[in-house]
Amino acid sequence: MLGAVAPVSAIPLVGAELAKFSVLAGGYAVYGAGARFSNEVGAVSYITPGADSKSAGDRVNTAGVTAALSELATAQQALTNMGAGTVLGATMAGQVSLAPGVYSASALTTAAGTVLTLDGGGADNPFWVFNIPTYLVTGASTKIELVNAGANASVVWNTGGYFTTGAGTSFIGTVMSSAYISQGADTLFHCGNLFSASYVSMGAGSHLTSTNCLRNVNWAGSEFGLGAGLDIVDGAASARRARSVDEPAAAPPAYEPVAAVPMPEPGTIPMLLLGLGLIGVLGMSRKAALRRSTNNSFPRKTAEPV
Repeated sequence: MLGAVAPVSAIPLVGAELAKFSVLAGGYAVYGAGARFSNEVGAVSYITPGADSKSAGDRVNTAGVTAALSELATAQQALTNMGAGTVLGATMAGQVSLAPGVYSASALTTAAGTVLTLDGGGADNPFWVFNIPTYLVTGASTKIELVNAGANASVVWNTGGYFTTGAGTSFIGTVMSSAYISQGADTLFHCGNLFSASYVSMGAGSHLTSTNCLRNVNWAGSEFGLGAGLDIVDGAASARRARSVDEPAAAPPAYEPVAAVPMPEPGTIPMLLLGLGLIGVLGMSRKAALRRSTNNSFPRKTAEPV
């Protein structure tokens, strides 16, 4: 396998503007002291950062924020168009393992201490899509982890209602919510994004890594985040197609690049200048000799007697 390519009619599920944000809110965004975000934070109304918190930048009511919210609405509809897939119960508890696929629940809550393992079976481009028309709530100390996954895994939580996490939750995945997002204290996002059409509120010490994600030795990582392995094709989200070994790569450009002129090695520059100086001196000497020779070829005039 040489890499992943998208069909001509496909567009990325996470659009170019949306991908710039770790956190995006259609209303306001508030995060507590010591919060850390690898990408930008965007909101329509305002952003209130906590003390000693850091992000790649805060943007309020910009054209980029507006465009990203439009991409979010398109992405959520494309995820919904994937259908219900495997229907889950309303409550998840204990040790749970899920293979790649589409899952749904009318509402989904995890009990405190739940461990959800997303097992990719060693495949590249595996994806887990959770379509939940109402709310998604995790209990305290819920742990979600990704294992046995090749490159470009995608985990997307698509909620028509709100999303809240209990304190100490260890989460993974890109959340796309039509309502608000509320994150408990010390919630750790190993890889993902928080995208809300409403407001986003995060507790102190929240951490969110959105790109260059490497969860553990059993996961090859997702360089561009946990939604980048999906495209929108004919209105529905689908896994990005992988190019086979015998499929030709993209055609080279139609022009020939201009060859660069080699620069002299630094050590040869003084010698070059010295050589040019000697040539100049030699040229001046030759001109002087030529003038003397010319003057000597004509007889000198002697003074006439008075």
